[in-house]
Amino acid sequence: MTIPDLFLLFRRLTDFFVERHLIKSTEEQHRAQILAACILLILCCSLLTSAGLLLASLQNPDLRLGAVITLVNSIFYLLCLLILKVSGRTLWAAHGFAASVYLVLMLAGYISGGPIATSAQILVLLPFIMFFTTGTTGGLIWSAIILFSQVSIYLAYWSGMDFIQTMNESTRITQSLVHWLITLLGIVTISWVYEVSNQRLSIQKHLREIDNRFLLHHDLLTGLSNRQAFENRLEESARLAGRQKSSLLLVLADIRDFHKINSRYGYATGDDILREFSSRLKYATGLYIARTAGNQFALIIPADVDNSSAEQIAGKLLGHLTEPFSIKHTIISLKICLGISRFSPDKNAENLFLQAEQALQQARLSPQCFAVSAC
Repeated sequence: MTIPDLFLLFRRLTDFFVERHLIKSTEEQHRAQILAACILLILCCSLLTSAGLLLASLQNPDLRLGAVITLVNSIFYLLCLLILKVSGRTLWAAHGFAASVYLVLMLAGYISGGPIATSAQILVLLPFIMFFTTGTTGGLIWSAIILFSQVSIYLAYWSGMDFIQTMNESTRITQSLVHWLITLLGIVTISWVYEVSNQRLSIQKHLREIDNRFLLHHDLLTGLSNRQAFENRLEESARLAGRQKSSLLLVLADIRDFHKINSRYGYATGDDILREFSSRLKYATGLYIARTAGNQFALIIPADVDNSSAEQIAGKLLGHLTEPFSIKHTIISLKICLGISRFSPDKNAENLFLQAEQALQQARLSPQCFAVSAC
């Protein structure tokens, strides 16, 4: 297994313990991912340390107690991961993780010589983790707790309190080196995880901004431009046509009695028809198209597209759009009405759209199903 494969596996494990549907805020998801990654990293280090101490205890029985405590600590880490996955509450999991690590390491320190215990070194990791996962307040709280507890242990030691010492000098030095290595490795990896998570959060925010900009000017169902974007495009086209003294047609296409289709076939089928209708309209014209209302679409036809009259253009469009639709093995025929307005230098985009809507009202009453504005 290559290093990229290991990183991918670790990322999947991290995402496994973060249930996004339980965590609504993106920032909270970010912190939950950091917490899960930190606990997983420390869990791996703890399991490796426990395995190493168990092997070493075959020659030095004094290491057996350290191996058991490290293994118990690993179980606490796993429980915290399960709390994060089940509840989705980063704050609970983070403080539960910190409390479990704190209690186990303080117990290890009490039976390993008090202030000279090597397990106290790993406590340095807690403020870092709490700062990255719960914010400045959590980091400061646990920094104060650890500082207070260490000062208390030293004061008790100086006042003559006897602590249990189960390790000789060589064993203490060995464990001290191991614990310092774990601490330094933990600080580096936690900082790395925080940086990687920040990059992922930045990318997610950027993608969300892109999606928001897209949704601001597009219809979510069909992917076409919405009315706001179409009106802006119509204004640009009208100004260009005015400068070039060219012609321009605005066509509004309306699906008649669309509410009856929803009532008879269901809203899902109605959505499929709207998507298929928009695709057919775009395929038939190859022009800029927008969905301006629930069952209303609009397109701009410049003069150089076709030299035919507006009536001939309407006839061609109706021929394409009134062909039956096959939706979920059901043949559905639609009645389409077209309202067309012609551009002239004395019209602006608002007037052009208003006249097309008036023509569409006339088309609903016309047997030809289309009408061209006379203005």
